[in-house]
Amino acid sequence: ITYGDWSSDVCSSDLCERLLAGWARERPGRVASRPRLAPVVGGPTVSAPAAAALGRAPVRVRGAALVVQVLHVADAAAVLAAAAHGRLPGVWNVAADGVIDPRSLGRGLRIPGLSDSAAARALDACWAAGRFAASGSFVPYLEHRFTVDTARLAAAGIVPALDATAAAA
Repeated sequence: ITYGDWSSDVCSSDLCERLLAGWARERPGRVASRPRLAPVVGGPTVSAPAAAALGRAPVRVRGAALVVQVLHVADAAAVLAAAAHGRLPGVWNVAADGVIDPRSLGRGLRIPGLSDSAAARALDACWAAGRFAASGSFVPYLEHRFTVDTARLAAAGIVPALDATAAAA
């Protein structure tokens, strides 16, 4: 994304979405899509959000919500293909139907819940040792999982083939 003299490989979601909308307005006939993907699971690599969703994070925050939405890698690819073909102009929430709780997968129970600060220090240590792909700044995600409404995506005719439970299996 480049905007005037400012450019970055990474920017906050709201800023990216505003810049993307401005880019699309300046280029009639072009379609700009921003799929907001739930943690993608089922592939050969596991991101930090996916590991947390599946109960594989090295720490757990005491009192944190555990239920989370996920998306299978094949469904993520289908959504990205639809976006690339111009079928999804604008911003879209993308997740499999339903939510999962890592406890239902038999995971996430053996790790005691830590305070925010202890969890951040533990993640920093795991990250420094190369044991987890996120540092202590990841604690808010562990603490405040969110779910999104995907009705607009379904109304556009795109429904993930796998529900959350099947995607997480």
